[in-house]
Amino acid sequence: MDSDPATGPDAAGRVRKRAMLDDTLFSMATQAVAGMPDVQCRLYRSPLDGWEDRVFLRLPSGPGRPWVVVLHGHGSLGDQLFVREDIRRAWLPVFVEHDVGILAPDLRGNAWMGPAAEEDLNRQIAAVREAFDVPVFGLVGGSMGGTGVLIYAGLHPEDVGGVVAYCPATDLADLVGSLAAAEKDGGEVIGEIRTAIEAAYGPAGRSDTYARHSILANHRRLTMPVAVIHGDRDAMIPVSHARRLRERMGPRLGYREIAGGDHDAPLTCVQPLRELMDHLQA
Repeated sequence: MDSDPATGPDAAGRVRKRAMLDDTLFSMATQAVAGMPDVQCRLYRSPLDGWEDRVFLRLPSGPGRPWVVVLHGHGSLGDQLFVREDIRRAWLPVFVEHDVGILAPDLRGNAWMGPAAEEDLNRQIAAVREAFDVPVFGLVGGSMGGTGVLIYAGLHPEDVGGVVAYCPATDLADLVGSLAAAEKDGGEVIGEIRTAIEAAYGPAGRSDTYARHSILANHRRLTMPVAVIHGDRDAMIPVSHARRLRERMGPRLGYREIAGGDHDAPLTCVQPLRELMDHLQA
């Protein structure tokens, strides 16, 4: 007689896997997003240095479904997808409609996918894959998050089935230099971003971490579908970053440039998200 899928050996195995997720990497879930009971907040303690972060999870209808990793921008945290109105209205319905799981970590706040954030995300993806039998992950992010998903995909292409990056930086050493120049003219947020990048990478020109994490240097490792959307009037991360990646990748890159668009203009462009979800499910 066949086992009942809800109570048989496979179900017991899934329970053990999820218990292991709680016991080894994340603490038990707590409700953390007002009005969204289907969103879990778990606490992650990094084995690297004991750093504690929140990780937000929205589970799909069952195991074996694709998942999407959503990385937040500078000044936000992992709940950005659920609490920032423009992103919540634009992105979340696409993920819900396609019944994909969501992993949205704080990831050390404003870490710009430095080495520690990279390793933490690698561990989190591995744990979620094991616990929920995830066949494939997509990566989505904007600004710092868009930069992070491209960096991670270049370092760990084996983890990534596709990427959508909004208004990303593609060379952090270059970005630090331009931010330092802009900071002289005043700009508190610009100064915060430069400080955050140098905290994760070291001073530009004096750390080889910039080269290792360079999207331009790793572009040949972006073998999965990649879409980049950028506004040509972006004053925070110049569109030249996206254009240089387009020059390197050529037709391998799905590229969209928004005429007259500022830094936030690309965030409501959802067609690339739909294309990524269709690809992951195919």
